[in-house]
Amino acid sequence: MYSSNYPEGFSDGVSILNMPIQPLVGPVEKVLWVDVNAAKGGDGTYVRPYATVAAAIAAAKTGDTIMIAAGHTENLTVVATLATECVVGITSDQNDSGDTFTITGTNGRGQPVSEARVGPASSGTVYTTQKFKTVTSVYVGSATSGNITIGTVADPDGICTTAATPSTLYIPMNGAYVTAVGFNVSTAGLTIKGMGENQRIPTFTTTAQLSAVMITAANTTLQNLKFVSNITDCANAIDLSAAADGTVIRNCVFRDSSAALDFLQHIDIATTVTDLIIEGCDFTTAAGGMTESVDFAGTSSYCIIRNNFWHVDCSAGVIDHLADDPLDIAIYGNRIINIDTGAGLVLGLDSSGDGTGLVYDNYCLSPKTDAEPIAVTADYYTSENYASNTINVSGVLEPGADTI
Repeated sequence: MYSSNYPEGFSDGVSILNMPIQPLVGPVEKVLWVDVNAAKGGDGTYVRPYATVAAAIAAAKTGDTIMIAAGHTENLTVVATLATECVVGITSDQNDSGDTFTITGTNGRGQPVSEARVGPASSGTVYTTQKFKTVTSVYVGSATSGNITIGTVADPDGICTTAATPSTLYIPMNGAYVTAVGFNVSTAGLTIKGMGENQRIPTFTTTAQLSAVMITAANTTLQNLKFVSNITDCANAIDLSAAADGTVIRNCVFRDSSAALDFLQHIDIATTVTDLIIEGCDFTTAAGGMTESVDFAGTSSYCIIRNNFWHVDCSAGVIDHLADDPLDIAIYGNRIINIDTGAGLVLGLDSSGDGTGLVYDNYCLSPKTDAEPIAVTADYYTSENYASNTINVSGVLEPGADTI
């Protein structure tokens, strides 16, 4: 990376050869730099960048831009430091007695600790016998639970760090969201951009099953980033809470390390999210256990999914908005291959009669011969969508052509 004689930029703009140059941010906002490979680090400046995105987010304010250097890599994992060494409890709001939770971390002497516990019944809690000072990983055997809350909060939805009360790892179910693992974009209006191309794109590798990037604030932009699963049944790569309105996911790459080390979902979207844009992304994954690539938990408004490429193995569907109606959704310009032989569904929208939107210029391919790849009803306007379930055979219009 090159140094600059003007690392703070030009607050009033600048012209070069009489051409005005638009500043990266305005005079109030700032740019924070991230580069794990930098010789010096510490304060987020260009010459002393932060080592992690989480550190930059912690220092950022609304409107700031976080620039991530080409070649930057991070592992996303569950990390919690408790106020005192104590046992850890697992509380669930539904029956998890069929699941085994493996908690890994260190004790008060810094020694590694790991313990497996069968989950609690509904509204119950089970506790470890060993004491933890840090928690670095929580693995759920069946991968059915939601995101694990890591943090100190005033209610039961988090870790209690007093000596008298055991720490509680609350496992939200049924679409509940509390806080984040991996890194959490909790400040509104942040833009997080990666530099570099191809193998130099900043890469974030999941090393814990529930280590999603959480977006819990509005108007976040993620651009030119790569997300890789390196653990069995990683729940998802990016998890959008109901507060994540206006999120933009642009030119990002999603990969599995292998068929066994895979994402179950790429992007999980809470109900009521509005003004989401997913564009220019590459979703190419192994033949593993994925259910959906992009999953809407419920209603949405004014969301756009455009100009993306998928080559995935989804047992339920690649773009799944079947749980409830979208309002004015736009899905266009996508090229989608679902190699799952049992599903057949590529693109599905709810058909209860209240959805609205436009679906056009999508190519949807699936090898299942007795199922239509596109499940879009009369609620939506459609045009020039082609579907095929046979290799080396061109697609046909789906839905079929109109007779005007």
